[in-house]
Amino acid sequence: MLLSRSQLHAHAFASTDATRPAIGGVHISPEGVATATDGHVMVRVWRKPDGATDADYPPPSPDWTAPVIPADGILIPSKAAADMLKAAPKVGRYSPPVLASVLVESVNGSVTLSATNLDTRPSVSARLADAGQYPIVENVIPPTEREGDTVIYVDAVKAAEFFATLVKIMGKDFGGGRPVRLSVPANARAAIRLDAETDETRVLALLMPVQPPQD
Repeated sequence: MLLSRSQLHAHAFASTDATRPAIGGVHISPEGVATATDGHVMVRVWRKPDGATDADYPPPSPDWTAPVIPADGILIPSKAAADMLKAAPKVGRYSPPVLASVLVESVNGSVTLSATNLDTRPSVSARLADAGQYPIVENVIPPTEREGDTVIYVDAVKAAEFFATLVKIMGKDFGGGRPVRLSVPANARAAIRLDAETDETRVLALLMPVQPPQD
C-alpha cells in the first residue's frame, strides 16, 4: 500500500502514554486512510488519488507482491513513522509524483516502511500493535454540516502560531490540562475570542477568520 508522507506526519497526534498502546501510532485502514489520536485530539489524513497504485511504485525486489492490509487495518508505531520521515530521501522536482509516496508492507505481525528516489531506498521495520483494539473514531466525528454549527475559516499557520505564542505568554504554569475559553461568533466574519488565566497572568486574544476557499 502507498501512503503519502503527510499521512505519516499524523503520528504527532498519537498517544505517547505507554499504558495506552492501542492508540500509540498511526492507524491505517484497508482503504489507506491514516488516523491518529491521543484521546483528546484526533486527525485523519487521506492520500488524494493521483492515479498511482502499488504496481507503479518501484518494487523492493523483482518477485515482490503487495501484501493485503487486514480488515481491521494496521497500527504503525509512532516511532517507525517518525523514523521513516527522517530517513526518506528527497525527491527531485521533476521526479514522478509516485516517488513522494511511502510503501507500506505488513507481514506476520511486522510492518516495513520504505521510500526511494531510485538512487537509494531506506526502510524502517517495527512490530505492529493490535489494530483490533483501535477505537472506533467514527462514533465521535461530527458531520461536515451539522445543524447549529457556525463554520469559520482560519489560516492554519496563523492559528498554530496563535496558540503557541499564547502558551509562551502565559508561562510555564500554563498547562497540565488548564482550559482556555474559546468564543466562536455566529458571524463567520467576526473574530474568535480566547480568554485564558493563570495565578499571575490574564490574556485576551483574538484570531481573525479568513475568506473561504473559492471553488
